Amino acid sequence: MKILFFASLREEFNTDQMILSLPSGSTTACLPNALSVSLKRPIGGTLNQEGVRVAVNLEIQEDPVELCDGDEVAFFPPITGG
Repeated sequence: MKILFFASLREEFNTDQMILSLPSGSTTACLPNALSVSLKRPIGGTLNQEGVRVAVNLEIQEDPVELCDGDEVAFFPPITGG
């Protein structure tokens, strides 16, 4: 599946996208750990912080959802107002 990172998350991970394979039955809740393994550094704290949003196939998800091959997952950092 394709993983996209936006704004400060793109800067944090030094990439705007990556391809990741997950076992059948994996959910969006599995992604921080799987990405930590793939990037070879702990990133769970960054992706699990309050305000980080995740979208699967262009739909924002509030709860963990099961992922399938070919899904596009996007992470958006918290938005600050002013």
